This record gives sequence, C-alpha cells and structure tokens, in this order.
Amino acid sequence: MESSHHEILDMPSRHYKRPSLSHEDTMVNDVEKTMTLVNTMNPGALCLAGLAIVTMTIGLANTGTVVDFPPIAIGSCLTVAFISNGLAGILELRAGNTFSAVSDICYSCYFLSYGIFLLPGVGGYSAELEKSAKEVGMAEGVFYLPWLMFAILMFLGTLRQSLITRLIHGLIVIIFSLETIGAFTQLAVLTKVSGWICIMLSLTCYYTTASFIYNPSITPISLPIGV
Repeated sequence: MESSHHEILDMPSRHYKRPSLSHEDTMVNDVEKTMTLVNTMNPGALCLAGLAIVTMTIGLANTGTVVDFPPIAIGSCLTVAFISNGLAGILELRAGNTFSAVSDICYSCYFLSYGIFLLPGVGGYSAELEKSAKEVGMAEGVFYLPWLMFAILMFLGTLRQSLITRLIHGLIVIIFSLETIGAFTQLAVLTKVSGWICIMLSLTCYYTTASFIYNPSITPISLPIGV
C-alpha cells in the first residue's frame, strides 16, 4: 500500500514539471531565433535606405531644378536619415563592425546637426536674412569642413572594401568638398553641382539597398554590387 501511495503522489509531481520545462524550452528557442535574425540581418540596408531618401531631397533642393528651398530637407534629416543611420550604427556596433558603426552613427549625427542648421529661426538658413552673404558663407564653410575631413577619413578606410562601398564614400567626399569650397568662395554653381552629385549618391544608395534586401525567397531580381 505504501508503495502504491508513493506512486500516486509522484505522478502529479512529474505531470506539473513537464509544462514548465516545455515553456522554458520554447522561450530559449524564441530567443535563439531572435538572436539568429539579428545576427544575420544587414544593417547596411537600413542605413543606405535612409541615406538614399535624404540625399535625393537635398540634391533636388540644391540643384534648384525643382525647388530652391533647402528647408524642405529638414524632415528627412531629423527623422529618416537620423534614425535609420543611428539605428544601423548601433546594430553594427553590436555586431563588432567598428568601421560601419563609426560611419553610420557619425553620419546620423551629421544629419541631425544639418537639420537643426536648416531650422527657421535657429540655423544658418535663417541667418541669411540678418547677416551678409559672406558671413553666412564662412559659417557654412566652417560647418562643412570638419565633415569633409571625416568623409576623407572614412573613404580611405574603404580602399580594400567592395567597389560599391568605395563609390558611395567617394561621392560623399566629392559632395562635402563642393559644399565646403562653395560656401567659402560663395560660388553658387558649386552648390548646384553638389546637388547633382547628391542625386547620383541617392541613386547609388537606392540600388545598393535593393541589392541587400532582395533575395530569392521574395523576388527573382538579383542585383550585383561588385567586389
């Protein structure tokens, strides 16, 4: 009787342990799947998507062919570019990709500062109503110069990376060079040329974004990005 009694008491004990272990196993599997997804995703696609959108807006504004009103880029700078580049940089940092993390996070900060620079009543665009063109140009040049130096630094770090990476960072150097020289010299034509280079950069980033996110499971389209 005692043996039978103990067996009756043991059965419920084993019965209640099983769901607990099964639940824990499920949680572990979910975490592993999530970590696998994070580790296999490409943050570069997110970064380049934001860069493509904002540089198209800035490019169209700087060329003056559609509209000559730089503040239209404020929204894209302070939201799309700032958030996408910053988030991509954090993911790259988590993955241990130092170059991409530094590049993405710093350019995220650039778009934040550039958006503030364009804000009415705050930045350099509104200062044009109060200061001379020369003073505003010098201020813009001082703003762009450190970013030109940073862009050159990043470009030199791409010399052994893929062709598309070198192209993107090379175009960024050209844009900052034209913007900096144009600001210091007050040559409006350089700003317009930088606008066209921005559009080229935007199209390149759109293409690269598509090449990163397209895969056989969602589309038959495959876009090469060079070596």
